[in-house]
Amino acid sequence: MNELAVLHREIDTLPQNRVGEVLDFVGYLKQQEAQEDLDEPNEETIAAIEEGRAMRRGEIPCKRYKSVDEFWADLEL
Repeated sequence: MNELAVLHREIDTLPQNRVGEVLDFVGYLKQQEAQEDLDEPNEETIAAIEEGRAMRRGEIPCKRYKSVDEFWADLEL
């Protein structure tokens, strides 16, 4: 019998008032898995980071601002 079938069998034998605890634990495990996925950047994020580094090194032209006001004024165009 595979582990999933064993898990289902074990859950089926739980008293009804304990099922909520299992659901909470499953939610915790899913949250942990999602957090682990966030810890590793995807290809798009890696490419954006490298693009920013290339801009900083002057390999890609980019506009520079001397103040936040100058930046916001440019955005409002």
